[in-house]
Amino acid sequence: MSPTAALPALLTPQSTSPTFTQALNEGDLQAAAHCFAVDACLLTPDATAIRGREEIRSILAQLIARETRITVLASTLLAAGETALGSERWRIRSA
Repeated sequence: MSPTAALPALLTPQSTSPTFTQALNEGDLQAAAHCFAVDACLLTPDATAIRGREEIRSILAQLIARETRITVLASTLLAAGETALGSERWRIRSA
């Protein structure tokens, strides 16, 4: 698959997680990073807050370089208007 081929024209709260995991698993950094808002915050398992799409992009690049694969085990989503809060439990495997 070519880079960003998995990226829909418009992400919805419901499509973001599957789009993100597919993009990351396929090594598509641009599409994976696009799944995060410019001012997003990603919390790591050790509660480190990674703030902003560009900072998140650097973490995603490291995951892709390690050939990381994500499987979503559980997912919850709370959406209100243009704001959504998602929480997921992942199984992560890296080379």
